[in-house]
Amino acid sequence: MPQNAKFVQGLFVEGGFKLELPIVVIADDTQDARNRETVERASALLLRDLQHPPDLAEMSRDVGLTTFQLSRLFGRTMGKSMPALLRERRMHRAGELLKATNHNIGDVAFAVGYYSISAFSRAFSREMGMTPSEFRKNPAESTSVAHVVSPV
Repeated sequence: MPQNAKFVQGLFVEGGFKLELPIVVIADDTQDARNRETVERASALLLRDLQHPPDLAEMSRDVGLTTFQLSRLFGRTMGKSMPALLRERRMHRAGELLKATNHNIGDVAFAVGYYSISAFSRAFSREMGMTPSEFRKNPAESTSVAHVVSPV
């Protein structure tokens, strides 16, 4: 039996009889590593420029998959979609800018790729649990939600 084999209990039903059969599943560690590498490349492309991220078709071409394959693989590997990761990183960066600079909220929104202050504020509130203004005014409270958007 190969080292990377796993046993899974299976249920086979035929003609009213139920048979529990052990099923051997061979885990392909090489494929898993390639998938992780592909998703890491796609993530790097996605996060390279938060203000102007590439579209899905461009990223798919760059990693050699179809848009469907990349989206599905990304979600399975990362546990979140590409837009969710992008939004999380944008909000993390926005939080850093709000704490470290005196830039107005519109400038911060633009710096992380939002062209509408209201859309930015809604996204920030959903991700961080408070508005950008509240985040800036309450450093102690904003620190408690920083784990939500910690960098990968």
